[in-house]
Amino acid sequence: MKKSILFSAALMFLGLASSAQTTITFDSKDYESVTVYDKWEKSPFRTGALSGNAAVTANPDTKVDEVMGVAPNPTANVVALQRSRFGSNTFGVRINLKEPIRMTKQLQYIHIMTYLKDKPADSRLMVIGLGKRIEDSWNWQAGDEEQFWAVTNTNVAPKDGWQDVVVSFKGFSYSQEENANSGIDIYSLVIVPDVRSPHADNADWVAYFDEIVIDNNPDKRFSTDKYALIYDKDATITRKERSINNVGLVSSGMTYTSKPVKGKVYSDNTTVSVFSAKAGTKVQPTFDYTGAWMNAYVYVDWNKNGKFEYSVNEDGTPAAGSEVVSYNALQIGDTWYRSDGTTTGNGNTIGSAMPSFTIPADIPAGLYRMRYKVDWNCIDPAGSSTIVADGGGYVDLMLDVHGDKVTVSASQLNGDIVLASDERALQGYVTDYAQPLTVKDIPAPGFIQNGFDLKYGYNVNAVEQLDENGNPNWILVNVPQNAIAADGTYTIPAEYMRGSQVSIKGDMQQAYEYTLKITGAKGKGRVLYDGREYKSGKKIYVSQFFTAADVVTADVDGYTAKASLDAQSKIIKVEYVKSK
Repeated sequence: MKKSILFSAALMFLGLASSAQTTITFDSKDYESVTVYDKWEKSPFRTGALSGNAAVTANPDTKVDEVMGVAPNPTANVVALQRSRFGSNTFGVRINLKEPIRMTKQLQYIHIMTYLKDKPADSRLMVIGLGKRIEDSWNWQAGDEEQFWAVTNTNVAPKDGWQDVVVSFKGFSYSQEENANSGIDIYSLVIVPDVRSPHADNADWVAYFDEIVIDNNPDKRFSTDKYALIYDKDATITRKERSINNVGLVSSGMTYTSKPVKGKVYSDNTTVSVFSAKAGTKVQPTFDYTGAWMNAYVYVDWNKNGKFEYSVNEDGTPAAGSEVVSYNALQIGDTWYRSDGTTTGNGNTIGSAMPSFTIPADIPAGLYRMRYKVDWNCIDPAGSSTIVADGGGYVDLMLDVHGDKVTVSASQLNGDIVLASDERALQGYVTDYAQPLTVKDIPAPGFIQNGFDLKYGYNVNAVEQLDENGNPNWILVNVPQNAIAADGTYTIPAEYMRGSQVSIKGDMQQAYEYTLKITGAKGKGRVLYDGREYKSGKKIYVSQFFTAADVVTADVDGYTAKASLDAQSKIIKVEYVKSK
């Protein structure tokens, strides 16, 4: 039997705590004392004018989280801080330790359970380390000197629930961990919940902290966010020489691609990019990446629970039920594995082909969120702490696991949208999946077509486009008026004939008669509208939304054209002027 290395959120939490170097809890007294701290020398909390409020108190939130299925923090007691308007932006809760933390040149990570329901705004969280250097030449330090400032990579938002916040710190390059007589000892940690200046706030507020762990693991212990990321979704790239150019999927002879948002680490393409596959078929992901020494990972949320669950067997293959479906490098021990169980000599794999994977044969038809991730040796779909610095990134999109047929229906007022071949009504019309379909727009007398909206997916009648996990019920496509031919026909491309349902909603507008008046160009001027060509003096029927910007003039050598609209006299004026 294969053994599995599990990386689920709950097990990550347990594993992290068990291997921690230092753990500070408030159910047992793993600390010396709690008080407040402010770096500002004129702070009323340093002069003695104010005493500040920080104390161990009851846990304000022990409820089960719907994403995790357990309570993120079930402990009885936590530490609370009243964030005062009268301190500086470094005002925080000071936790004096029973045993010092040795700070060296090696990176260490501080994990803090954080509850910030009443925080006024998004901002970064900071940890200040107070202590002293242990070399004899630094014996003048008393032990409460600031030795590091560690700030979160991203803003920490107000949230009604616990978050795991991670910051990193390290000492000077000449602090050697292996030398007992060199380094820095940290005697107190100051947690600053908000690095903004507090003076603009209208009131004080309370921040809560718990289960502080210091170790060498950069990954969050858990996340209660849907499809969590370790960085802000709006983070920008910092490595200009490295980039994801596109991601793709080869499926049943078709190749689908999706381009990331330029300059962004994360691209949410879920409402614009849909890849297709049938249950039981083998598919192959693709990455087009500029750069080297990076790895690629692909995930699919098969159970639609708002997270990518991942676990790996000891032979490097995804475990049963895992939602990581393909990767071209993951180091376990001294060996680099691919998701198909083969090995590779090192982690320089971003240019190599991705292993194929099979769509589960029993998976129901529907839209499933996929994540494509470029990272360095990190199976976590949220990403590593260095994904931005390394030039990685994420692209989320939808996978349509589909059947053979699509049902098409149309609705509109003041006209009809019908099947072009025989003008039959489009009500429950069944046709082949991903095959073009030509329809016809027939306005009622006195009305003109103004394009239509098309939705495709599996719940096209849902009022909201996104479901409770932020995934689309349907994909919206706007077909503009000028895409429809003069005879009212329009061929819906194969890429819009997907999902199980296609819904068309026509936009018929009352027709307004305009007269076209063209001057200049010796009678050569023309206007192109609604698939037809019009000369001066002709009548054009347009909708109430018609503007001069909708007037397309024919090119005439040596002339430039300018259009204007006189809505009162219902005249479209086009003036051709000789080019200079």
